[in-house]
Amino acid sequence: MTELSIAVFANSMLLGVLLLLQPLWRDIRHGMAYTVGTFDERKPETVLERRLVMVVRNQIEALSLLLPLAVLLFTQGAVESALLAYAAIAHVASRTLYAVVALAGIPLLRSLFWTVSFAALGVIAWVTFNAVL
Repeated sequence: MTELSIAVFANSMLLGVLLLLQPLWRDIRHGMAYTVGTFDERKPETVLERRLVMVVRNQIEALSLLLPLAVLLFTQGAVESALLAYAAIAHVASRTLYAVVALAGIPLLRSLFWTVSFAALGVIAWVTFNAVL
């Protein structure tokens, strides 16, 4: 169960870092006055800013799938499974790599890491439902 706890924590921290990158990048690009302003007059977004928005939204979606599975497993008590451990590690690694390559603008690798993370979620779901049923 430790690996799944780490996966939830790491994915949450990744989301936190991505959320902090958005205002930090605005500060660098437009200055703090714009970032703390009202945004009544929006400035055009750069490619990196649009990618950050995409990656943040995708990370929120991934967490919305992972968290219910983790809660189900946590309520069942200790579930020892090497498959669960490997899937949790693969999920964290692929989500992190997804964010990096998506921000770098490498589409094929982005899709590959997204697919790996989604497959890892599928394995986590399979282990979860086997433990619950």
